[in-house]
Amino acid sequence: MSRFFDRILGAVYWFGQRLKEKPSNPIRSVACADVKENLRIMSTFDISVSPTCPISGPSLAQGCPGSQYLIFMTILNILIQSQEKVSQTCERVKSKIPPDYQYDFIVIGGGSAGAVVASRLSDIPEWKVLLLEAGPDEPSGAEVPSMVGMFLGTDIDWQYQTTNEMNACLLSGGSCSWPRGKNLGGTSVHNGMMYVRGHAKDFDNWAAMGNHGWSWRDVLPYFMCSENNTEIDRVGRKYHSTGGLLTIERFPWKPAIADDILAAVAERGYPISEDLNGDQFTGFTVAQTTSKNGVRISSASAFLRPHRNRRNLHISLNATATKILIENQRAVGVQFFQDGKLRVARATKEVIASGGAVNSPQLLLLSGIGPKEHLRAMNVTVVKDLPGVGENLHNHVSYTLSWIINQPNVFDLNWVTAVEYLAFQKGPMSSTGLSQLTGMLSSSYATKNHPDIQFFFGGYQAACAMTGEKGATLDNNGRRISISPTMTQPRSKGRLRLASNNPLENPIIWGNYLSDPMDVKILVEGIEIALSLANTSAMAKYNMILSNQPLLECSQYPYLSKKYWACAVRQDTGPENHQAGSCKMGPLNDTMAVVDNRLKVYGIRNLRVADASIMPEVTSSNTAAPTMMIGERAAAFIKSDWGVAGTQWYGKDKEPCPIGKNDDHWMHH
Repeated sequence: MSRFFDRILGAVYWFGQRLKEKPSNPIRSVACADVKENLRIMSTFDISVSPTCPISGPSLAQGCPGSQYLIFMTILNILIQSQEKVSQTCERVKSKIPPDYQYDFIVIGGGSAGAVVASRLSDIPEWKVLLLEAGPDEPSGAEVPSMVGMFLGTDIDWQYQTTNEMNACLLSGGSCSWPRGKNLGGTSVHNGMMYVRGHAKDFDNWAAMGNHGWSWRDVLPYFMCSENNTEIDRVGRKYHSTGGLLTIERFPWKPAIADDILAAVAERGYPISEDLNGDQFTGFTVAQTTSKNGVRISSASAFLRPHRNRRNLHISLNATATKILIENQRAVGVQFFQDGKLRVARATKEVIASGGAVNSPQLLLLSGIGPKEHLRAMNVTVVKDLPGVGENLHNHVSYTLSWIINQPNVFDLNWVTAVEYLAFQKGPMSSTGLSQLTGMLSSSYATKNHPDIQFFFGGYQAACAMTGEKGATLDNNGRRISISPTMTQPRSKGRLRLASNNPLENPIIWGNYLSDPMDVKILVEGIEIALSLANTSAMAKYNMILSNQPLLECSQYPYLSKKYWACAVRQDTGPENHQAGSCKMGPLNDTMAVVDNRLKVYGIRNLRVADASIMPEVTSSNTAAPTMMIGERAAAFIKSDWGVAGTQWYGKDKEPCPIGKNDDHWMHH
């Protein structure tokens, strides 16, 4: 242990020397003796201080705004990596350059859906499965709930931008940010972990569009099949189950202000829901999350790590698919770029595209599947004229309101909270702070009992710190909290197109946000509801002061008026990370449909799409849970189509689940 102390202290000294020219920098208050004492305190709690299975990747320090955070965050990152019960570094999948040229199935993209598909297909020991993921494994630190969003903007974020927005993101030149996870687990490594499935009417609407087998009654078993709900006594077994691979819980900690906000909700006459995935989708709640004992559970950690030793499952990281190989209108393999080389793997049964709402349509277009005029303009050989590829692209849209409250603006992250988390996975680091609170309400324009506004909250996130000193003040400007009303049933639709036939060039994304005036009206209603929550007796003790400054671009309207907000949402638009629809599922007579109700691409045999891009309409909620459900359904369809019964009675809840010989006695150890 003393050698590790010496390494840490050496790093502290080196960083300190680099910062001597900045005498006002708070890092200088970190004494080597203090760091060493804190590490010794950790040893009394049986906290490991030496990584057992080191992994590479971006550091937590990269997510903090400046070099003054570097020492503390670097030390914390090493300590997190050293806690196997948090980082699971010794249980990570081992990336392989495909040792075989031929597989039964190739899954492209290891995100929220792709990880599920690959896992479930590998249940069948006779099937060889290759999973191609463009990025690396999730980095150490991402498993800590309070570090949500810390790796956005790094190398494991695709960092997409929309372009040519005429009605949104005008303050940033008509370009909206679309961060997407470029790593195993996809955006489930970066999101707020909320486990919200969507409203029953979302899925009934899909079925009503001609997608037989996708009603709420049809899809519910596939949500339940994944689920291991640790609060089953509270939420009940009507809509929930135990025994699945995906653990669902509420975080162990929440800030006290969350209860005050719920009191404000009740004061305004809005309902409180115990379970947004149950009978009451309308209301506010402290959400359940994809986490286990205060640790994030991504799709990769849930569905791939338990099966990492399966001999028939090969996972190849940093492997970017560049083209689906098609012969005689049949998918036969994938061309991909890895380690500076262009490689090919063949699929004897199927290829499944699970790249998400951006990457899946881009890959289809690169493979010659899409609108023929566009493909010819890009000098791509037309394999199948499918005009819907890249169309129907849509997303939720939000606007963030921020308040200063009369609470000390201290760092929520410090040595005390770090020790509490590293030892017990409790305290502020075990949650996303105020972000675990959410609510669903209907605007005056909504279909009856089908909420079209979701509320997200922010604040009290133990994410960055300079020194780790308890009570250290960030600044004297007051603590901030936020509410982001979000319009969840967008009428505005955009599209995606290739920028060129270079597969490594980002596509052109046009969100076309807020082009339908109704979207703006709904969002403004959400803003007015959020403002009303701040103006309650329950919140009076916080002396909330709205900190959104009047926008010069909207100065022609009275500040806080409906017309002002209608202008403001177009200027300072909040695009959510719930992109969907760009490989739309629909019946044969829908000319814009890309896949059928079994997710098969029209006109191309042995090719499916399985991710959020197949949603005809985005769900009225966070999209991670329904995207994983889509992965479950895809695997069940594939098993059924290739002669394996579609479901089995699984777990003590006796719910149908995609089957296989899910018995790991045949694993190679």
